[in-house]
Parts: sequence; C-alpha cells; structure tokens
Amino acid sequence: MLNRIKAHLRVYGRHIEVMAIIGALLLGGGVGGYMIGRVEMADVIARIQAANVADIDRIQATHKENVSAIAGRLDEISARLDSLVDRQAMAVDEVGEAARTAKQAASTARGAATSAARAAIRETVTPIEPAPPAQHEPNTPPEWLDGG
Repeated sequence: MLNRIKAHLRVYGRHIEVMAIIGALLLGGGVGGYMIGRVEMADVIARIQAANVADIDRIQATHKENVSAIAGRLDEISARLDSLVDRQAMAVDEVGEAARTAKQAASTARGAATSAARAAIRETVTPIEPAPPAQHEPNTPPEWLDGG
C-alpha cells in the first residue's frame, strides 16, 4: 500500500504541489486582501465622515444665514406693527374727541332748535289776555254762587 501511495505521489505529486501553492496563495490573498480592505475601509469611512461633517457645517451655516435674515425681517415687522399700533391709538383718540365734539354740537343744536321753536311759537301765538275781574258789589256773592 505504501508503494501505491508513493506511485500516486510520483504521478500526481506535481499537481498536488501546484494545488497546494494555489491554495496557499488564495488563502494568503484572502487574508491579505481582508487586511488591506480593512485599512482601505477605514480610510473610506473617514472620508465619508469628513464629507458628512462638511455637509452638516454647510447646512448649519446656511440655516444661520436664513435665521439671521428672518430675525432682521421680524425686527422690521415688529417695528412696523408698533408704529401701526401707535397710529391706531392716535386715530382712536381723535375719533373719540370727534365723537365728544359731535355730541356737544348735537346738544347745542338741540338746545338752539328748542329755543328757536319756542321763540317761533311765541311769535306766532298771540297771548290771551286775562279777562278783567268782574265788578261786583263788595258784599254780594258772585253770580256763579247765586244758584241761579
């Protein structure tokens, strides 16, 4: 049996040797490739992280600019609203003063109209003069008490 194995090794020895070398190369290449891949993957991950940090910084800067622009506009709007509120308060005061003036004018006009109406009535209506008292004798009762 040993001779048979030796014979097989003589015939197929070169093939087995080549297959062992190829297997060793493949195994070494796989391990080496894995190691090299780990190093390259670390570099790739570091580049991706740097790119993400740069994108985040760019987005934050853009948002800061937008927020500052909005804040400036909000200050302008707030100032305009304060101005409008002040103007509306002044307009309300003016309207109130005009209403008081109109009320006083209406009251004065009503009084003047009443006085004018009374004066017109006095002018057009002739007053009735009271009848002179009846002359009767001092100790006689008036006619209407006479019973007659």
